[in-house]
Amino acid sequence: MFSSKKRLDKAYKKAKVIDFDDDSKFILFSDCHRGDNSFADDFANNRNIYFHALKHYYAKNFQYCEIGDGDELWKNLSFDSIWNAHKNVYMKLFHVDNRQDMIWFTQTQIM
Repeated sequence: MFSSKKRLDKAYKKAKVIDFDDDSKFILFSDCHRGDNSFADDFANNRNIYFHALKHYYAKNFQYCEIGDGDELWKNLSFDSIWNAHKNVYMKLFHVDNRQDMIWFTQTQIM
């Protein structure tokens, strides 16, 4: 079994490096909890404000960084139901412009 230090060292060595300087602009989102638009979807009521915030930050040339808990994959058997419920908020523009980073943590990635 790996020790915590060995697992963290391994994760650090494999981590992507994001360069930035004094002119860089980042928007960090976490815990969006996008679901399937059912009564249990914590994101559904915030979908419009989230989308308008993304449009604003895209226009201002920010780098989008989502830090875990974006999609409720543990509550939904498939990503398809989440995609169909919220496809308008997945800003393809950030991805195409290489201004999107997704950070997530799973036990298997660290080990």
